[in-house]
Amino acid sequence: MPPLTSDLPLIHVFYRYTEAENGKQRPPYFSKALALRSFIDALQATDEAVVVTFLVDGRLADDVRALMASVGDVRIGSWNNNRASYLAQLGQARAARSHLVWFAEDDYLYSEESLSALAEAVRQFPEVDWFALTGPTPLHRLELRRAQSAVALPPSARWSASDTARHAWRRIDSTTSTFGGRPRAIRRKSWLLWLCPWSGAAWDRTTCLAIQGATPYPWRYLFSDLLPASTPARWLPARLAWRIASRLAVNVASLTQRVGSCALVAPVVPLIGHMDLPYEERPEVWDVRAHQILGKEYQRSA
Repeated sequence: MPPLTSDLPLIHVFYRYTEAENGKQRPPYFSKALALRSFIDALQATDEAVVVTFLVDGRLADDVRALMASVGDVRIGSWNNNRASYLAQLGQARAARSHLVWFAEDDYLYSEESLSALAEAVRQFPEVDWFALTGPTPLHRLELRRAQSAVALPPSARWSASDTARHAWRRIDSTTSTFGGRPRAIRRKSWLLWLCPWSGAAWDRTTCLAIQGATPYPWRYLFSDLLPASTPARWLPARLAWRIASRLAVNVASLTQRVGSCALVAPVVPLIGHMDLPYEERPEVWDVRAHQILGKEYQRSA
């Protein structure tokens, strides 16, 4: 792989973690400690310089803290929701000194080769600013299927389908909030990364589209799926106005990114798995991966 020209770490991971759970359907073996161990396995399997900062929202069990502290810096805050912790993550990432910042959520299984493959791609594709390890987002899984239906990506002169030594990579429209960006791109587009979460819905998809110069909300569906039916009547006018204004703002902002538009790329075969049921792809692979990690833990404790 081509050398990079500085002594900076290749990747700085900002890993968001909270003990709080949501109502998502999960596999029977799911735990955030399991996801964390899969990440650490991948970290220990790479020879690249990877720095890790854990951003913990709320309390943290002693055994999990010890596990985190064995590989990185642990910072505990009180953000109390997904958007606030993401914005805190973004604020810290703007000051990162590395060749790539990786934004990590706490409910993914990492294949053992995932971080090595990411490092290889960062070296191999210097023209690419944004990376993912899974995707594209399946549109049928979105809650607002009309408001967030398919949109065209502007052509990117900076990317054509290509391979590294071990993986084929492709451009995708979107992934989740587990993705990577080069620090120069994060600083340049930090205002847009900050804006997108305020539009509601699946703002990770909104973010991925906007940074590539695509309008996240198709204009013909801009006024579709504005609010859930459960919205209290007294809040309806204000929330409707906010939702319309934020969608307009994001769409207009995305148009400013079309000149020399960049690309978000991912391996054709996903290297991490989101532990939502049903799995988006290759459930049998992630079942095996989970039990492999659980087996290692059993052996350590025996």
